[in-house]
Amino acid sequence: MLDNLDNSFREQAIKKLTDLNNEISATEELNENYQIGPSYFLKLNQIDFDELWNDYLQPLLEEYIRGMYNESEIMDRFQATYYQKSTQDENDTNY
Repeated sequence: MLDNLDNSFREQAIKKLTDLNNEISATEELNENYQIGPSYFLKLNQIDFDELWNDYLQPLLEEYIRGMYNESEIMDRFQATYYQKSTQDENDTNY
């Protein structure tokens, strides 16, 4: 499904999607039924990764964990997972 994305976004989108879904599955009280689908990442043809997080993924994940005793900690983990740099990103900044 993500083959429709621009090449510059595809690999990064797949990594973010995979890592975020792994973190969701590792969260107590959540499981693979709460994972993010690739269709959210198709929005990257019109918006950037920050907008995707702020406008779509963060509100969705906040709904998933509403009422859990450690909501803030869980959201911090989700956000850190989403924004972690890939090895490719780090290599791009080295000259």
